[in-house]
Amino acid sequence: MPEDLNRTTYMFSATMPLAIEKLARNYLRNPVMVSVGTIGKAVELVTQNVVLITESEKFGKLKRLLDEFGDQKIGIVFVNTKNNVETVAKKLDNANYRATTLHSGKS
Repeated sequence: MPEDLNRTTYMFSATMPLAIEKLARNYLRNPVMVSVGTIGKAVELVTQNVVLITESEKFGKLKRLLDEFGDQKIGIVFVNTKNNVETVAKKLDNANYRATTLHSGKS
């Protein structure tokens, strides 16, 4: 890659393990880490919920949770694969929720 190429690399994570932080420091030029709240502690303004349900119940439950937020219907949904990110976003869009995706396969 040419030296004069001006490029920005972003790494996003809900958690940043020390090994990944070291990797970033070793391979990125002038890395900057942005965090919200206290590292290792949940932000007080964010409500976190764990809901144990079957696979077939997931999308219906997600819609009900979004509806509980009222007109804003704002939230962040974490899923386990890039394919699931796209699938969930498409299903939300088809159900008249605005959704956008963010994952490592995007450029």
